Amino acid sequence: MYIKQVIIRGFKTYKEQTTLDEDFSSGTNVVVGFNGSGKSNFFQAILFVLSDQFSSLRAETRKALLHEGAGQAVLTAYVEVVLDNSDRRIPLETDSVSIRRLIGVKKDDWLLEGKHATKAEIFGLLEGAGFAKTSPYYIVQQGKVSELTMMTDAQRLGLLKSISGAGVWAERRGESVKIMEDTSTRKMRIEGLISDIEQKLQNLEEEQRELRECERLEARRRTLEYALADREWRSAQQRIEVLEDKRFTASKDLRDLQGKVADVRQRAAQAEADAEKLEEQRRLATEALANLETERDRRFEALTKAGLAAEEESRQRKEGEARNDQKLADLAAARQMVQEAAEAVQKEQPEVQAAEAAFRELEQQRQVAAAEREQLLAKQGRRQQFSSVEERNRALDQELAARGQKLDEARRKIDVCNERERKREEAQKKATEVAGTGRAELAGKETQLKDLGQEVRSLGSRLDKHAEDLRLLHQDRNKALRDLDTLRKEVTTCRNRLDGTMPRSNRQAVSAVLRWAAEQGMQDRIKGTVLSHIEVAPTFRAAVETFAGTALFNVLAMDDDAAAQAVKHVRVRRLGAVVVTPLSQLTAKTHKFPVMDGVKPLVDVVKCPEWVRPAVQQIFGRAVVCSSMELCEEVARHHGIDAISLDGDRVGRKGVITGGFQDPQRFVRLNLSEAIRVAEQKLHQAERKMPDFDAQIETVTEGQNALHMERDGKHQQREKLRAEMQRLVEEVKTAEETLARCSREVTELREWRHRMEVLIREGEASMALKRAERASRSLNGLTAAEERRLQALTEQIQELQGQELQAQEALKVLEASLEEKQAQLESSLRPRLHLLELEVASTSQEETAERAEEAVQIQGRMQKEHSEALSRLAKESEELRRLGERCGECQKHREELAAEEQRSADQAAQASVRLDQILAEQAAQSNKKAEVDTKLQGLAAAPAEVEQCRQLAKGELVQELSEAARRLQGFQHVNRKAVEQFENFSEQLKDLRDRKQDVEKGEASIAEAIQQIDAQKEESVHQTLRKVNSNFQQVFSEMVPGGVGQLHVTRQGQGETQESEPGLGDMLGVRIEVSFTGQAQSFLSMHQLSGGQKTVVALSLVFAIQRLEPAPFYLLDEVDAALDASYRTALANLIARTAKTSQVIMTTFRPETLEKADRCYRVYQRNRASRIDAVSREVAADLLREQDRLAQAEAEEALREA
Repeated sequence: MYIKQVIIRGFKTYKEQTTLDEDFSSGTNVVVGFNGSGKSNFFQAILFVLSDQFSSLRAETRKALLHEGAGQAVLTAYVEVVLDNSDRRIPLETDSVSIRRLIGVKKDDWLLEGKHATKAEIFGLLEGAGFAKTSPYYIVQQGKVSELTMMTDAQRLGLLKSISGAGVWAERRGESVKIMEDTSTRKMRIEGLISDIEQKLQNLEEEQRELRECERLEARRRTLEYALADREWRSAQQRIEVLEDKRFTASKDLRDLQGKVADVRQRAAQAEADAEKLEEQRRLATEALANLETERDRRFEALTKAGLAAEEESRQRKEGEARNDQKLADLAAARQMVQEAAEAVQKEQPEVQAAEAAFRELEQQRQVAAAEREQLLAKQGRRQQFSSVEERNRALDQELAARGQKLDEARRKIDVCNERERKREEAQKKATEVAGTGRAELAGKETQLKDLGQEVRSLGSRLDKHAEDLRLLHQDRNKALRDLDTLRKEVTTCRNRLDGTMPRSNRQAVSAVLRWAAEQGMQDRIKGTVLSHIEVAPTFRAAVETFAGTALFNVLAMDDDAAAQAVKHVRVRRLGAVVVTPLSQLTAKTHKFPVMDGVKPLVDVVKCPEWVRPAVQQIFGRAVVCSSMELCEEVARHHGIDAISLDGDRVGRKGVITGGFQDPQRFVRLNLSEAIRVAEQKLHQAERKMPDFDAQIETVTEGQNALHMERDGKHQQREKLRAEMQRLVEEVKTAEETLARCSREVTELREWRHRMEVLIREGEASMALKRAERASRSLNGLTAAEERRLQALTEQIQELQGQELQAQEALKVLEASLEEKQAQLESSLRPRLHLLELEVASTSQEETAERAEEAVQIQGRMQKEHSEALSRLAKESEELRRLGERCGECQKHREELAAEEQRSADQAAQASVRLDQILAEQAAQSNKKAEVDTKLQGLAAAPAEVEQCRQLAKGELVQELSEAARRLQGFQHVNRKAVEQFENFSEQLKDLRDRKQDVEKGEASIAEAIQQIDAQKEESVHQTLRKVNSNFQQVFSEMVPGGVGQLHVTRQGQGETQESEPGLGDMLGVRIEVSFTGQAQSFLSMHQLSGGQKTVVALSLVFAIQRLEPAPFYLLDEVDAALDASYRTALANLIARTAKTSQVIMTTFRPETLEKADRCYRVYQRNRASRIDAVSREVAADLLREQDRLAQAEAEEALREA
């Protein structure tokens, strides 16, 4: 086992969490660093966890251990040491064990493997792993070596004794001596007690003789008292028997009168209940009448509103129909006008086209003739223009080329015009088809819209029927709900009255148990009270209820566990008292009952389910019900069972009679239970009907919703049709507008093409003339024929101009007429037609008609509901009048019963007074008899002596009793417990003598143990001295080659000796003598050595002590600081040999140790916080050299300053 890792945070100079970047080696580990960097604090951190040095820390000490520096204050700190546990020296099944100590200003916690542990547990594990408390030198701090060099011989002896465990043996011996002293004290105390008890026993022997004489006289006195009490008992019994006969007669008379009173009261109670019921019915009828009047007014108001709404909808329907008819008429007229205007346009278009064609022909002829004339005139003038035929031909060629290009461009434009005209004609055809198709579809949509209107009206009628059915179902359901409320009130009233018959503690507890069972879902294990599961005929109810009493409210549980839970629930919450009967523990036992007329087992009159039978048997199984009180007494006297009369008078099996007058109003528990049972049955039946109502309402509602959805679907279809019709109207409008636009464009294209054709003809004619002119070989001007042609062309042009003007005027007239008709058609007639079609498509009289029909249906339904409300109001008024008459009759009957009750009660009161007088005297005699019975039970006397006393007269008995009492006066101070005390003290004396023997044995054992402890302590010290001396010689020879060292024990009265002689009391100290040369005559003591030599001796002693009980690892803090170089090398070799079996962690400033180190670590500071890193041996050596350089520089600086 060795230290693998150390984690520090917040401890002294280590602010941030500091972790070794490389685990410690299991061999030699050297920690280096500059002064003040935190080496010693790192060493202190390990001690903080593993050493007992920081075991108990005060608050100021803990605060001093926390890091103090710039920045945020550190409130907590911890140090965690991770130990390698691969050898399982610590009994934990892990290869490494983490021990963390966490401190704050107010806390100090230990964690083992991340779990909280106590300091004792931690140090117990460490001690078991080899960290002996008696060997403190596995951790060697700064100054420890110097402390050893300064020790005296006596201090050195004390150290070795401590290491040997002498302190432990001394503690054990002290404990044994203390036990020995306590044992002696106990022995002396026991001997004193034995002496006292022996004296008390002598005194008690005399007191026993006086006690026996006193007891004889008391026995005689008790016999005499018993005889006198027996005389009194017999006299009281005779008087009781006489009074019993009188009581029987008086009781019979009183019972007859009370029966009469009870009968009258029962009838009065029934009349009272009937009156209350009638009053409740009248109150409910009054409330119902008020509700019906309110409903009537509400229905009338609804009817009035429905009528007004129907009138308004009818008016709107008529106005809408009139507007719709007008729109349809306007639409038909507009269509007729559009059709006539279109026919007129179509009729005039051929005339206009013919006139336009004639005009264009004349214009073309005129333009061709004019072009030919201009060409002839140009030819005529070229003679003066050109000087040669070649010049003329060149000019003509240019003109021909230019004119040819213009003709080609004109022909291309004609082709483009033809293509545009073809497209416009196709668009006209398509627009015509679209307009025709749209109008045909529009007509079909109008037919569909009418059909949908019929379907919507049909759905409205069906919805009205469903609404009426739903109203009737809700009306029936509301009536059923009112009946349910009445039944629930009746059940609640009966339950409250039944709860009122229970004691408060029982009522609260039983209610709590039943409520708890319902909350816990234990209704199948907690079954309610006995009363809720039994039925009794009215004849036997008084007897059953009187006999059972509060047992009727026993709660039934199916098993023990449920019963225990229920009782615990009541007890924990202090809810009162409850009896829970576990049925699993009961068995139905059968008893033999007498077979007699008028006698019946009480259990047979109680009807119940079989699983309740054991509980019923437990309550009523040992009793019978009798028809008379005489039968009850006979059965109880001869058969030893309880008997009860039909009136509730009870005779116990021991002869005790209870009963008397019972108010019939008290026997209501079974009646109320029966009423609750009947009302609950009716309630359950009514509740079972509610789902039927709900199902029917749901069915009708679903049908109504389906019809609503269907009607909404039809409305959506109608809206969709209207949207389609509007779309079709827009499409037709767009198509007709497109048709008109294309017609205009075609006309424009044809006119433009005509101009191009004229231009082409003119150009072709001009080019023909120019070619003919170019073919001529002279510049002589016009020929005779050309002259004549020029003259003819001039005349033709003038004639064509006159014809063209006439044709143009005729064309303008025709075009103006056609344009006027087209303008009226396109700008007025068609837009108006489209507007009317949109209005007709967007509005429909069907909705208005539907609303009007629906308003009429609502009015009819409201009229029917109003009539029904009036009918119910009349019936309820008649019922209220009838109930008033019945209440009057009932009040009169109650008054008659009250008078009769008063008369019977007075007679019964007189009989009761007579019976009370008899019972009072009988009770007095019974009390006297009971007192005598009690007195006789307390007097124990021999039957023979009592019989002798009965022969004496009463005076003689009294005289003899007085004499006995006088003699007993002399024994007032006798010790009544003399015999008992004598026996007790005898037993105590025996016990004390046994205890004295045990104490003496223990005392001898303790003395023997003390001797063994002294011997073991002496042996342990001697053995430790021998081992340490041997180890010291070996270690010193390793540290100082050729040197010799040894330990000498100095004793009182003797010289120094090296042997471990017996006896520790005469030891004065341990002296160290060493020779660095190995010569016997050169041995020196510690005060004769130099500082370095003392350090070598001290270190040798430290390693000798360590070898006494090797530890898993050693911590050495700068132990080589005062050694010379040669000794440091020897120390490094010694540490290397030690590291083969135990881990060594050492801080140093010397390079010799580095050469033997397995791993090196550097401590440094950054931002005033310490850190530690693993470094190579070379880096560590460089750091040490730098440290030496700095130290030398500081020394030189100090010398210069000095």
